[in-house]
Amino acid sequence: MLEFTAKNSGKKIKIVPASFRNACKLKAEAMKCLKDSGVLSKIKEFSNVNMATLINELASLIISLDTSDGFNSAVFDCLSVCICDNTHALTEQYFNDCPELWEDYYEIVTKCVEVNLRPFFKSLSSELQTRFPQTEDSLTSELPQEKMS
Repeated sequence: MLEFTAKNSGKKIKIVPASFRNACKLKAEAMKCLKDSGVLSKIKEFSNVNMATLINELASLIISLDTSDGFNSAVFDCLSVCICDNTHALTEQYFNDCPELWEDYYEIVTKCVEVNLRPFFKSLSSELQTRFPQTEDSLTSELPQEKMS
């Protein structure tokens, strides 16, 4: 569970992990958007790309997620177990009833996605490192390195 105060509305938010079924649905929809956005095919190029291009690609991915009915439905399925101000479930109806919460929509959704997807990718990372120990070294060597002065 993750508790925080929303930056704009000041509401107390509790992000509660969704059911396994709803988290899996969210993961599948996020993966579909990631695949459909074309970002995966460009990962190899990211080490040689300028910041403007990287921001453009990330914006493209965010637009893909934000315009996906499947992804948005999965997000609200996960949000339905989350709580605002210790009393209200974070449903679409509650967002209608509490329009000041709209200003915190992306903050809430981002944290909900993180809480529900992190366990999958943590285990995937561990599994890949166990089966392919050289992967971590090769990934590190291909990432842009911070320049020391």
